[in-house]
Amino acid sequence: METITLQKFGEFKVETHEDLGRLREIETQVLDKLNLGFSPEVISILDNEDARQEDIEKIKLKLRQDVLSRLVGRANLVSHLGKAKTGEAHQFLNVVMRLGMKPAKVYILAFTLYFSSQELEELAARSFSMAIIGRVLARQLGLNALDQDRVELGALLLEMGKIPMVLYEKQNRLKLDSDFTSRYHPYFGVRMVQKYALPDYLARVMLNQCFSIDGNGFSAAAVVDLAHCVVERSFMRSGKFVVQHQSQGDQTDSNLLSTINNAFQVIGLRKYLEIKAPSTPAR
Repeated sequence: METITLQKFGEFKVETHEDLGRLREIETQVLDKLNLGFSPEVISILDNEDARQEDIEKIKLKLRQDVLSRLVGRANLVSHLGKAKTGEAHQFLNVVMRLGMKPAKVYILAFTLYFSSQELEELAARSFSMAIIGRVLARQLGLNALDQDRVELGALLLEMGKIPMVLYEKQNRLKLDSDFTSRYHPYFGVRMVQKYALPDYLARVMLNQCFSIDGNGFSAAAVVDLAHCVVERSFMRSGKFVVQHQSQGDQTDSNLLSTINNAFQVIGLRKYLEIKAPSTPAR
């Protein structure tokens, strides 16, 4: 048994020396060379709550157009996903303020990385499915606004560590063992949290191994686990997220399905969503 120190997040256990060598190879070949198309310092501006408006506006000049379009689309979903702001935001500063500065940073990074290669599309679909469903679950379970954000972003980045693994497979024209990927993607996820100076709670969600509750019921990490289980099962069975409308004509259900549909639509992953009509009772 080998271990790798993850600084404040403790030690990560590695099963064999061979596994350790492969992890180091993926790090040096892919993780250390990940290219966002801009310096990470560009989005580090969003870590500063006192950042000047003109500095925030300049960020958009560094982003790919597809990233910017998805970010605007996600910002304009806030009223559907539990925040009070209404109307559409188009100016970049308004988009950032609507999402929140730290969530905006996470979303810029996620849109940039998950859509950087065709080979990552299914991983992107799974991750954004978990984020959307996680947010809906957190809202339905009555979590506060901060924890709803933490569920959404934690679910979004839960499998982020698979990105360098998929790109490693592409570069080397090989397929990593599924057990290896499942066991070690949290390690790369935490390394990416460190690399891009993301909030610590995201690493803790990735490393979480227990279904946890806190003083108010389900913790944010527990709701992420629920979202992961729901999405994992659906993708294993159907290769997409499938939801069935159980009751015809119910306005609450219709609004919820509309929210889910719009969320998939604005990030360009609508083909990974199937909404089934209510089943007809047998006669």
